[in-house]
Amino acid sequence: MQADLPKTYKTLTISKQDLIDFSERLAACIPPDFLKQLGRPLRVSIEGSFSSGKKIIPDYMRDTLLSADAVNGRTGNVNYDEKVSGRLADQEIEISYIDLAWERRLFSFYDEDAHGSGCSWSDQAILNAHLEGHSEMGVAFIQNADSKRVLGHINAEADISIWVEKDDYRQNQRFLKSQKCYGLGQKLAENFSKASIDEGWGRYIEVELHNPELQQSQPVQKLLKDFKFEQK
Repeated sequence: MQADLPKTYKTLTISKQDLIDFSERLAACIPPDFLKQLGRPLRVSIEGSFSSGKKIIPDYMRDTLLSADAVNGRTGNVNYDEKVSGRLADQEIEISYIDLAWERRLFSFYDEDAHGSGCSWSDQAILNAHLEGHSEMGVAFIQNADSKRVLGHINAEADISIWVEKDDYRQNQRFLKSQKCYGLGQKLAENFSKASIDEGWGRYIEVELHNPELQQSQPVQKLLKDFKFEQK
């Protein structure tokens, strides 16, 4: 009997290197055979607080999946919409990224006739246009689909959802009492607060697994254990 999905896990990190290591390890948990059998791009949704380092995740996951010498093409506008193609295990693969918390005119594929005013915020049609023609074998990183800036509801249809929340020690009480972090435990919260002040990179991380194969993957479960994730 299949377990109910999604399953949500939470942890705390205290350095930028923690977030880099997590991203590289997560990419290593996605084998080429899995991407090939999926028959469509694996979708990774990334949300979180402003300036929390969210783009570390797609950048380092992409570079882990596709080494520099395996890349054979780059298109798009850096930091807005990006597509990188290359070869992974003798298969053509495409890895894309879009940050939906921007005006439409900033995207490389923007067309006024098709997408309306360039000064309007993103909507579902913008995401669909970005994904149109995407290689079936690949990964699509979709950032800020839940941003307050987007128009209407954008359905990212994620296989993996990641939340990154920044701890600003000057507003520590707001952070510790936020909905996402509620229930961490006072001692853990205090230890985290001190560490985040010392390092300047305290982050609360949530991972939701919507895909049953990833949920049951031993490498994924080891990753969660190594980074001290707890199931919510």
